[in-house]
Amino acid sequence: MFNAIPENTSKPIWVAIDDVSNVLKLTIKTLKEQCRSGKYIYKVEKSGFKNNYFMNFSSLPDYAQRKLIGLR
Repeated sequence: MFNAIPENTSKPIWVAIDDVSNVLKLTIKTLKEQCRSGKYIYKVEKSGFKNNYFMNFSSLPDYAQRKLIGLR
């Protein structure tokens, strides 16, 4: 049977900003500023009165991606 689903429709992977902060050795405040300036793709999810930031895995530098998945 023919598969009509395009190959490039994979869902984005979102990583919590505190995990990225540990890998990149940057403060959460700095990462939030870089996200707002357009350096990274991110999303904000509200949880009560708190905003939780998540960064798109594919927008991170290659070395950070490798560290996050356990490759060095």
